[in-house]
Amino acid sequence: METGRYLWLKKIKRVKQQCGRNFLLLFVVFLVVACSFTAAPEDVALKFLDATAEFRFEEAKEYCDEDTAKFLDLAAGYIKMSNEQPESLDFFITETEIDGDKASVSYTTSKGTDEQTVYLRKVEGDWKVSMGKENLEKEQ
Repeated sequence: METGRYLWLKKIKRVKQQCGRNFLLLFVVFLVVACSFTAAPEDVALKFLDATAEFRFEEAKEYCDEDTAKFLDLAAGYIKMSNEQPESLDFFITETEIDGDKASVSYTTSKGTDEQTVYLRKVEGDWKVSMGKENLEKEQ
């Protein structure tokens, strides 16, 4: 009887070790997948638009490149001086185009404005809104 009990405990120990290895492998796979996730251009554009419409410029800077962040600093100063109030807007994505490391996201608002476009580019693997000179020229 002692031998049977010993074998049974040995099997339990082996199953525990195998479960531990499987859990570790599953955890590593989860980390790799989670860390490689990149938000889609339209997700970044919506977050940027929401933050700027509500004058949360520091948050908006998380979703744009350095040149655009400088523009946001200027806009924040202007807003502060003008005492303008933020608007509550909903944004509706109408089209997304991706061309390599550049993208454009077209949208309308709940105010019924004409379709507008925000441009993005990949910066260190992440999509960022880019209001650079080349994008401003596209708008004119």
